[in-house]
Amino acid sequence: MSPVIDSRLNFGLARLQGRLFAVGGSTTGEKMTMLSSVERLDPKFNSWEKHAPLSQGRFSHETLELQGKIYVVGGVLERNGQEQTMDCYDHVTDKWTSLSAPRQNRHSHCSMSLNGYLYVIGGISKNNNVLKTVERYDPQHHKWHNVANLNIPRSGACAVVLMGQIFVMGGGSDVRNILNSCEIYDPGVDRWFIGKDMHTKRDLAGATVFGGRIYVFGGSYGNVAVTSVECYDPREDGWSVITELPYPRYGFRCATTAVTNDMIADVPPAKPKARNQEKLI
Repeated sequence: MSPVIDSRLNFGLARLQGRLFAVGGSTTGEKMTMLSSVERLDPKFNSWEKHAPLSQGRFSHETLELQGKIYVVGGVLERNGQEQTMDCYDHVTDKWTSLSAPRQNRHSHCSMSLNGYLYVIGGISKNNNVLKTVERYDPQHHKWHNVANLNIPRSGACAVVLMGQIFVMGGGSDVRNILNSCEIYDPGVDRWFIGKDMHTKRDLAGATVFGGRIYVFGGSYGNVAVTSVECYDPREDGWSVITELPYPRYGFRCATTAVTNDMIADVPPAKPKARNQEKLI
């Protein structure tokens, strides 16, 4: 697959009409710069192209699609100290508009859309506290509401929607305590339930759903970058380690979309590595 035009870390990724949008983030290297640029991948041609940028650089935010538009919520802003907003992108006009932000400023959170609502989950507050609060946005009335808290505060977790519920995996409850636990939100009863633990603790991992299963890739714990890939099968209600990434990765994003055959490269299946074989960061 073609690389993005601007190399970026801690960016947002969303799929809209089969195309992937990479939004914001920060540059790599010693002199970190926040990015406002936005790129779109057209899988048919395997090429990225620039689109209207954000009003300012932003990283450690969340980007997701809801009702045909892309929302960017939370994160660390380029102009330090400015009150957070939520930005909304209209692909028809190629323009961003600012909307009301969640009640609580946060970054390093996770977000999902479900049943016409947008959820922001956990993260780190303005005072550097790890959060367990969860807020829900109603795009019809442009209002935020608090819903049930997580059982465990989490930042750097990953989230997916499966079978009408939100699954949140991993993250850290503080700098030293990286998690392998999973929580499941049922919107019908507004409650978080404890799910089955993953085999590996992982922070800043990537996750997606494919074929009715959850896949969690990479991440990190302490100074170790994780290469393992775990799969959750709801029919068995359990996790299994299925393969290894070719390279250790953390702080990245995952999404599913259709691609052409010439964009696919065979990666030999690998046996799970022993923990002491994982790479130091």
